[in-house]
Amino acid sequence: MNRRSGTALVLSLLCLGLFAVVSSTQAATPIAKMTQFKGEVLIVSGAQVLKVTRAGQPIYDGDSVQTGNGEAHLTFDDGATMIVRPYTNTLIQEAEEQRGWFLFKTKDWVRRITCQVGNLLFKSGASGKKNYLQSPTSVCGLRGSVSEFGYNNVMTYIREIEGGADLAGPVQRVTEDFFKNLQAEAQSFAGQNPVYNRLNDAYNRTVQAEKTGTALDQAGAKVATLEAVKLSMESILTNPNLPPEARETLNAALQKVTSDLRDAQDELSSITGQPKAMETTTPVSTEALTTTTVLWTTTTTTTTTSVTTTTTTSQVSPTSNP
Repeated sequence: MNRRSGTALVLSLLCLGLFAVVSSTQAATPIAKMTQFKGEVLIVSGAQVLKVTRAGQPIYDGDSVQTGNGEAHLTFDDGATMIVRPYTNTLIQEAEEQRGWFLFKTKDWVRRITCQVGNLLFKSGASGKKNYLQSPTSVCGLRGSVSEFGYNNVMTYIREIEGGADLAGPVQRVTEDFFKNLQAEAQSFAGQNPVYNRLNDAYNRTVQAEKTGTALDQAGAKVATLEAVKLSMESILTNPNLPPEARETLNAALQKVTSDLRDAQDELSSITGQPKAMETTTPVSTEALTTTTVLWTTTTTTTTTSVTTTTTTSQVSPTSNP
């Protein structure tokens, strides 16, 4: 290797190292913080699930926020705000998405908030970020708006308070009174949601691990948390209205979670002395999750997953790609 080639190689390695540091720093930068909360609020970040005990808790790309009998107020770095109502599960993502073909490709910085179950109120910020409210069945692209959004395991609902939204999938535009009725049944809907139940189970295991301090319980809690995150992402990917660019970003995140889960399961297997095995590749059964013990949801009656309302102003919106 001549001197010029050696110098070029060194510079290339330095640039790659600098890029890795910058990327790592960006990945570790919070995208929002919890400015207010009351009652029972959980945050899932990476392989950890924790109960919120103070305001100012940072929120990162890919974090989930889940409420029990409580409420969470989030403020994003561009001034956007969100109120997560009681008995709600949300996944928050921000990424640069690329759409189009060949010379006509464009890149947009996008925020996607997926409501797995429950209700939330979102107000757009001052930046040029594109905001989408999603459920496992629908996608709503906001246009500089304040919107109330919800999902009850069957249907997606939206109330456009200010501005508008481009809707894709089965979405009903409803009234303020309708959302009050929906919120009244939120605890029951959450108790029937596999993602919500799986996250509660992960939190229960985490509390147990903190009490015992054993390596076995800690490894089990980590596995349970990563399984909850994996199930949440898989649920979103079943949405037929999710655009290709969003699906690509989510699949990349799912691959990372799956890899982390496999490592965590191997760690648990080494502690228990069990063979590393089939569990690492066995898909999560959502049917089995419906019987999971729920920490915050204690219903004594059976309730259907539909909301009855006397309003006549609700209507099924036309669908269009966001």
